[in-house]
Amino acid sequence: MSMAQRTSCWIPLSERALLELREAVHEQAEVALRGASAAKALGSGKDGATKPIGLEQGCQLVLYYAQQLPELCRLCKAPREVCWSAVVFYRRFFAVRSPMAFDPTPVMFTAVFLACKVEEARQITLDKLLAAAEMSPASGMREKVIAMEVPFLEGLGSPAAASSAAVAALLSDEERRAEVVRDAEDRLIQLAVRTDAVLRWPSSALLAVSFGVALGMALTPPSGSGAEILEVHWGTVGSLLEPKLELEGQRVALRAWMDEVRQCFRSPAFTTPVPEAVAKEAAKAARRCHRAFDRLRERAAVDEQSMAPRLEKKRKADRTQGQLTTEAASKRAAAEASASASAAEVGDRTEVPFAVGVAAP
Repeated sequence: MSMAQRTSCWIPLSERALLELREAVHEQAEVALRGASAAKALGSGKDGATKPIGLEQGCQLVLYYAQQLPELCRLCKAPREVCWSAVVFYRRFFAVRSPMAFDPTPVMFTAVFLACKVEEARQITLDKLLAAAEMSPASGMREKVIAMEVPFLEGLGSPAAASSAAVAALLSDEERRAEVVRDAEDRLIQLAVRTDAVLRWPSSALLAVSFGVALGMALTPPSGSGAEILEVHWGTVGSLLEPKLELEGQRVALRAWMDEVRQCFRSPAFTTPVPEAVAKEAAKAARRCHRAFDRLRERAAVDEQSMAPRLEKKRKADRTQGQLTTEAASKRAAAEASASASAAEVGDRTEVPFAVGVAAP
């Protein structure tokens, strides 16, 4: 399966659909949190209610750690395609999972680790990644990342490469200046980090607008305003892509997507990062939620282990019963065959004298 095919596993969402998805995920996490609190109170006899964090607070926490991803990739000297894939993996995961249920810190490391595998950056092992971030063995981060891999992949739906092949296809033309390419890549990554663009539009639209803005920045005089720069050359990039589309409806959709993506470059979310103080406050509240979800997972693992002997006993009983049923059916079939043979033999004996008698003179 090609990278482009694997990228298509994610279906772009409208702004409303994305909000509804996040609200549903947040509500599910709240329900699970109330269940964990009730179980704790029942076991201890005390009120063990864990207060959930708000949806907006959770989104800010996710965005703050998304902002740290490019720096983590820089520290471990990851290629740009690894950084892009890690950002997309991280954003897609938290579109379908709540930061109350999963701590963004190990999720961030898992996203980079998985991106290194997908992009075949074999030189960056998990140990090298943690060492680059100065994570000591005492932090337990290695164990957390290893434990996080399966839930992370389940959240993504499949270990799809984000779109590094598309990045290379659009930005590797020999005629383009190296500084424009680097600027476009940086803008693309920041667009994925700070906004919901990778969840709402196809990669082709993101790439086209990022390159158009970078090209405009390179060719527009410094006196030009930010709004003017955004308008420069994006149409040229679109005109390069449109002839490759056969249907007019596809060309209209591409223009609409590119126009919407351009608005993201103007949005406050793109220009204003989440402050560290806001993230720390949200993280403090989220840690209590993480402990509650950890207890839920531990309880589920214990229940699964306790059920294993009973399930195995049931499987053995089913196999034994199946064998007995098969043996009984075989015996019945043999008895019926024997009875049929005996009846045929008796019939032959009664017919012989009659036949002889008829034949006698």
